[in-house]
Order: sequence, then C-alpha cells, then structure tokens
Amino acid sequence: MSKTSLKTLFLSSLLIMAISSVSAQDDKKSVFTAEQSSGGKIIDLSGGRKAVTIDKSCEPNYKKKEDALIEWKVPAPLPAGWYHGIVEFCTKEGEEKSWYNSHMGVSIVTAGQTISANIMENFQSKKEEPQQFEFWIYSPFPISSIRITPVYDDLWKYKRLYPVAQVSLEPVQQPSLDASKVATVGLEVKPDGSASLPCPLPPGLWMLKAPLTKECTVTFEGEDGKSFQTPYPFDQWKRPGAIYSFMGSPIKKLAFKTAAVSKTVELQHSITREQKEPLLADLELMKVVDPSKPESGQLELTGSGLTGDAPAFPLLPMGKKTAVLTTWDDGKPDDLRCAEILNRLGYRPTFFLNNDAPAMKFLEKLEGMNGEIGSHCYHHPSLYRLTPERAAEECVAMRKLLEKTLGHPVISFAYPNGYAASYDVEGDYVLRAVKAAGYWACRTTSGSVFTVDTIGDPMTLKTNGFFGNEKDLLRQWDETRAKNGGIFYFWGHSWQIGKTDEQWKKFEDFCAKFANCPDAWYASQGELSIWLWLRSNVKMEVADKSPAKVAVKITRPWLHPYLSAKCPVSLKVPAGVEKAVWQGKEVPVANGVVELKWNQENSKN
Repeated sequence: MSKTSLKTLFLSSLLIMAISSVSAQDDKKSVFTAEQSSGGKIIDLSGGRKAVTIDKSCEPNYKKKEDALIEWKVPAPLPAGWYHGIVEFCTKEGEEKSWYNSHMGVSIVTAGQTISANIMENFQSKKEEPQQFEFWIYSPFPISSIRITPVYDDLWKYKRLYPVAQVSLEPVQQPSLDASKVATVGLEVKPDGSASLPCPLPPGLWMLKAPLTKECTVTFEGEDGKSFQTPYPFDQWKRPGAIYSFMGSPIKKLAFKTAAVSKTVELQHSITREQKEPLLADLELMKVVDPSKPESGQLELTGSGLTGDAPAFPLLPMGKKTAVLTTWDDGKPDDLRCAEILNRLGYRPTFFLNNDAPAMKFLEKLEGMNGEIGSHCYHHPSLYRLTPERAAEECVAMRKLLEKTLGHPVISFAYPNGYAASYDVEGDYVLRAVKAAGYWACRTTSGSVFTVDTIGDPMTLKTNGFFGNEKDLLRQWDETRAKNGGIFYFWGHSWQIGKTDEQWKKFEDFCAKFANCPDAWYASQGELSIWLWLRSNVKMEVADKSPAKVAVKITRPWLHPYLSAKCPVSLKVPAGVEKAVWQGKEVPVANGVVELKWNQENSKN
C-alpha cells in the first residue's frame, strides 16, 4: 500500500473516530455546575457544595444592570433538536432565603435565536431538597451556551436570585408533552409565513414571541379543527410584545401574515394549574344596575329667554377642567399613612387588594379617609397566564370577598402585573373575565395623556405613570392641564414610598404638586367610571317648554344607591336659567351647572 493510501486511511480513521466521539457526546447528558459559570457569584453551601447567584455585588460585571445573567459556555455546540432540561436550586440555604428572587428564566443561546423557559411562572418551591425546575426545549439550531436571566430589570431590589447548584441538558427524541409540562419551542418561519412544528404541541397556555417590526396577524389552529386569529401587539414605543393564548387541543398549525415576516419565533408553554375547588362559590355578586327598572325624575328650569333646549353633560362633573386620580396596589400596612396624606391633600385614592392583603383588616379606615376599595384579583396572578376558567374565577372571587366584607358593590379593578390580552377560540378571555365579574373600570399600566372623550375602553384604563417618575409625570401634568376634560392618573405601591419620615415628606411634597387645583375634580377610579356610565345612560326629554320655563324628564336604569351617591349627575343648563328644581327641591345653579343627587325614594319606575 502506498504512503498516500496509508495517509488517506489514517485521516479517514481519525474522521470516523471524531464523528463517533461527537455522536457519543451528543447522546449524553450535559451537566453544568456552579463553578463552571460566569457572570454570577459563587456561594458555599453545606456539605462542601457550591451554587451560583446574582446579587448587587455583581453589578460591576455588566455595563447595564438589565444585562445581568449567569452563563455557561458549551465546549462544543450541542446539536439542534429536543432537550430535557433541569435546573437544580438550593433555596433552603442561607440566612436571607426570604429575599430570594424567583423572577428568572433559563435560556439556550444559538446562532439563530435565544430560546427561553420561564422559571418564575412555572416553578413552585417545595420544602424538601433537592428542588428542581424541569423543562423541555426544542432548538432548530445548534446550542452554544446556557443562561439564567432575571425576568425583570429590577434585580437589585432583591438580595439575590435563587442559588443554582447546576443545570443539565439531555438530548431526547420527540418527547411526550401534555398541559402539565413546561416546554419551549424555537421555530423557523418560511417566506410564506408558515412555521413547521416539530410535532403537535400540547394543549394549554402558550406565549408567542417574535422580533417583528410591522403589523402582523397570527393564526393558531388546533387538532380539533378550531382556529383563531390574533393581532401581534406592539407597545407605545412600537416594540413587539408577545401573544398569550390558551389552546383547548394540541396545536397543529401556526401561520403569520405580515409584511415583515420574522425568520424565527419562540413558543413558550406554561404549566396549567387548575383550582381544586371554586373560590367563594357560595357567595353572590351584588346587583349594580337593573335596566329592567328605569328610574326617572323631573328637572324644572326657570328664567328668561329660554330656548326650550334640554341640559347637556359637561366633560367632567360641575364643569371641572381636569380629573385627577391616584391608585395604590397590594393593600400593605403603609396604605394607611398613604391614605392619610392623600386625603389631607384632597385626593380620593383607590386601593387595590388581594384576599390575603394586610389592608383587609382596616378597610373601614381607608374608606373613612375618602378611599375607594377595589380588587387586585384573589391571588395576584397575571391573568393572561391563567386558563380562561381560572382567570374568570380570580376576578369574581375577589369582588365577592370585598362586597361581603364592605357591604356595598365593588366596581374597580387593577390588573396584577398589568393587562395583556390572552386568546382562545372565543377571543380575549382576560377582558371577558373582568367584564363577566362586573367591574366598571380596570387599570393597567402607563400610556399617553388622554381626555374623557379619548379615554378608550375603561376596562383597559391607562395611567400617566408610576409615582416615582417625577420628571415624566410633571411633563404629563402640564400636557393634561392644557386639555379640556383631561385625565391625570398616577399610581404606586405604598410599601415603595419609604421607611423614614424624610421619604414620606418627599412623597407628600410630590403629591402636593397636583393638589388643590380649584378647576380639578379629584376622583376615585370608581367615581370616574360612574361618571362615564352616567354620560352614556342618562336620557333627557323636554316634557314642557316656554320662554320662562322648561320641564325636563330625566331617566336612567336603576343604579345601586351606594354608587348613585358616589357621583351625582352634573348638567350644563341652557343660558338664561336662573333657578332649578329637581324632584321637587331647589338645587343651586353654579357657573351654569347643576348637580342632581338622585333621590331614589322619589324616583318613578
């Protein structure tokens, strides 16, 4: 045999050995220990073990704190395909375990995309060790590294992430997935907008993310033949968000229609957890409105040179120029001090509570300081990450609990973690849940300046921002004040105001910047929603008229007396009116506006 042949045979043998070595390695579980990581801080555990975490001391490792992560570089890229992953935690270690931050995810990084599984919403800490987060992940590209990342960029308010002892990835063939398993799928999108699924994906809760730049419609189709279309959401800065959905059957097909098809998309499947028993099933919601029982009263206007016209609604009660609202979430003990300051400054704040909130013990005190009590769900979940049934139950159960405790209707709501639509074959079931629970206004997060005529859907009521963003709020205050009927709305958490008297004084000085404006209406969220309802549901009909007197019949559906008293009917009267009589009693005319308190005892059905 020639030297050339021997050399060729030798190189071929090496190549076969290399391929065999890679294949053998590919079939093995890859284990990444705390000591092999970068970006975090290694901590010592009992028994000589180690874990990795991130806390404030790691901040110098990153240009920006939102770039914080723990990373493991893979020695040789792992091939594309399905992997079974496990993150092992050590949550019982350390004296500061109550400060652990579980707001994190695990990601695999490829040349084509980064694919993540959400730990925060799927992991439930157990008492026993070891504690593990189990997930399945599919990548259409080879894997170059693994990361643990905080979900939010407010990492430093926590002392550290849950310590991670190790992460493992094991290649698997097509896994057996169902609604109880966490799975993430990376997909390539074809030029025609179709995306080939690696297998039928399980029913349940899904989140779709794509780096889109233009409007897009996504079609989901299940194996049961049912399908629905959803628009891809963008925020106020035109950044792509995510589509949340619930599939009643395995996903069979996914298609995109857009002028800017993304080459890659990511589908995250979350664990579906059902409530064992219905919450407060033995309680009934209070009746708020009864359209079958119309109520009417008569308004008599006297003066000179009257044209016979009926009164009209001003933009805001008593002809005010600006509405000012503030709301506070979670029902913490500091709500009392917050309420006292806001009440002294003339606000009518709304406080949103969960069932286990400390403020449940002092609701009467909050209401006694002109506070309104509203719902923040029973358990404080992100509604868009629940099944349709659980989302509906969370909304209705908290309203039942508050009404039982307070003895009057509750109509205000704030979305825990903000509002996002979540779709099933019947549409957005998050909106369906809050509407079915009977809320009148539901607050989400920040938006642009709006007026009473441009408020949009009160079930997705936006604010001007968080109370700590003083610069932005001052700018939006000036913009709101420049508009007739402008609505200025800021919100916060009382527990973030501070602990010292100096911090509370700073908060009071901040709130004072928007207080005591004679032409402003300081309202609760519920009062604003009642006002919007009145503008749409109060009907006026001129029953008799002359140049000296006009009689107007005013009708509306039956409204619960508690709510009726919260926001009287304000009407602009025609020019020339000197005197007004409502339901047999004279009411003052101030600046061409009358305020009518509905005396339901004298109303005619």
